[in-house]
Amino acid sequence: MNSKFYKIKTTHLIGAVLGSICIGVAAGLAVTGIVLLALKLSAIAIAWGYYVIIAVGVAAVAGGVSFALLRPTDKSVAKRVDEDYGLSERVQTALEFKDASGAVVTMQREDADARVQSLSLKAPSVKKLWQYPLIFVIALAIALTAILIPARVADSADDVWVRPPTPFEILAMQELVQNVEDSSLEQDLKQPILDDLNGILEGLEQNELVSDVMPTIHVAMADIDRRVKAIATYGNFAQKFESHLLDDLANALKGGDVYLEYALSSYDLVKSFESNLISLLSVAVEPYVLSMREVYNDLDVTAISPLMRELINKMQAALDEIDGNPSDELYGVLTSFKTNLEELRGQITDGSADETHFQHTLDLMFNSFTDQLIDAIKTQSYDLAMGKFVVTRIKIIFGIPLDADEKDPDAGNKDDVPGSGDDEDNKGGGMGGGETIYGSDDMIYDPETGQYVTYGELLNKYFAIAQEYLGTDELTQEQKDMVTHYFEILFSGIKEAEN
Repeated sequence: MNSKFYKIKTTHLIGAVLGSICIGVAAGLAVTGIVLLALKLSAIAIAWGYYVIIAVGVAAVAGGVSFALLRPTDKSVAKRVDEDYGLSERVQTALEFKDASGAVVTMQREDADARVQSLSLKAPSVKKLWQYPLIFVIALAIALTAILIPARVADSADDVWVRPPTPFEILAMQELVQNVEDSSLEQDLKQPILDDLNGILEGLEQNELVSDVMPTIHVAMADIDRRVKAIATYGNFAQKFESHLLDDLANALKGGDVYLEYALSSYDLVKSFESNLISLLSVAVEPYVLSMREVYNDLDVTAISPLMRELINKMQAALDEIDGNPSDELYGVLTSFKTNLEELRGQITDGSADETHFQHTLDLMFNSFTDQLIDAIKTQSYDLAMGKFVVTRIKIIFGIPLDADEKDPDAGNKDDVPGSGDDEDNKGGGMGGGETIYGSDDMIYDPETGQYVTYGELLNKYFAIAQEYLGTDELTQEQKDMVTHYFEILFSGIKEAEN
């Protein structure tokens, strides 16, 4: 083919490049606009840099694919020349037989070359180019529509936290810090919890919006929950012993859950929980240990030996499945009890056992095990209860929804709470004889949802409304002081004697 043919081919190549660029840019704009519109309608926000990455990535892929499809070849250009200039496939034929020899073939090629050389190049046909601007305009319209449409406001509780911290939230957190400092938590657990709580307080004091502190709050709650669960191993032990058919021992360990779910309402109840825990655990643990002991009643040492061997083997199998921490008091109590069983059975085996007083020896061993077991479970149970109280209290302070296994203590039915006494039967809500009353936990009707909720769930909204009036001259200073004191009571509670 002559130079005119390759000039035509170059023109087609430029057209393919420009068309591919147009398609790529249009695809990038369209896809980015669709993504932006979808996220706006879903009230989801992402950094603008991601939209740039999407646009560039889609444009590159679409442009590359388009050029691969539109890139002109000698054969495609020959076909276009024949069609555009009415050459009756002369150029295609000459191209197909360009390497052939013979007089006829040579004459055909020369004729085709002469005709192509004499062509006056036509301007690109509008009919064949209109689709490119149209695609670009449609894509641009999609992108502009997505940019101009306002984002939907999320129907989320997160909006509640897009506000400055209230003085009452800071006051309630300070009170919670004091609760932890006054608690009987083990020091290696107490200090990390205090660090988490003080981190929240620092965030509230340093940030303009509560929403900026929410990540710190959630991290702190997760950290506290993880720490107390790591310390409370009695549940894991109970599960392992139960799987090895040691039901009495498993049920004795489950005694650690006594009253646990109820120790969430106030620090007064947590303190009461601690002081009564030994007696509560005695009721929950002793019957099952006694059931283990009764297996050996009225049996001579010959009959006791195989029963003790079975218990020792099952305990060993269960303990082997547990990655016990030597510093875990409960793990030490259980392994010590197994060791005592082995030593006592060894006396039977070697004939040194005092058969006359053997039952009394068993009584002493099981009584000692009961006392040690209760003491070890008490520490874990209290730590777990205190940790749950702290996490639940944080959620109540900031209006974070409670999990299914958590209870807003003042929203429940008092008849569901076991035990007796004012602090347990009347858990705040301005209704009881407890040491501290939380008026913010009264049940009220929420007209927006049509449900009864604790007043505390609406406090942030109501306090924001009150703040608008507190900042004006519509109220006297005395009235402002009364309103301020009212919300102080709702957020932090008052002593019964003050009521």
